[in-house]
Amino acid sequence: MGVGLGRIRHRSRVPQSICLPPQWKRWSSRSTSWSWSDTHFYHLNLCLAPLSPDALLIYPGAFAPETLARIRSWTHTLEVSREEALQFVCNGVSVNGYYITPRLTRHLEHILGSEGIEPIVVDLSEFQKAGGSAASLKMLLP
Repeated sequence: MGVGLGRIRHRSRVPQSICLPPQWKRWSSRSTSWSWSDTHFYHLNLCLAPLSPDALLIYPGAFAPETLARIRSWTHTLEVSREEALQFVCNGVSVNGYYITPRLTRHLEHILGSEGIEPIVVDLSEFQKAGGSAASLKMLLP
């Protein structure tokens, strides 16, 4: 597949053991097809981050229109630019009213502030060289 041609399709089923917010339990009950429109964002962690049980941080340009419409129908979305997404701002971790992120743009700071979330900026540049950031380094325990 050439760059910009076709769509990446990913079928995933969220394991029952993952602790999801109550509003997102529907994700664990069925397989969901995700279609990307920007092949640079090959992994969900690069373009979508849960901020709270009621909000997702997303880069909308990564998703095909039908996938983006489905995401928007599930919950409130807060959108970042492609430039911000390329800086791994969607690869952060939200925990106890804080958002751990490798970068803090003015726009992201505004988004987090509007949700009552305090940013914590951590230098993860060495991990970013391998294509990951904060969300890629976390482990969910049952």
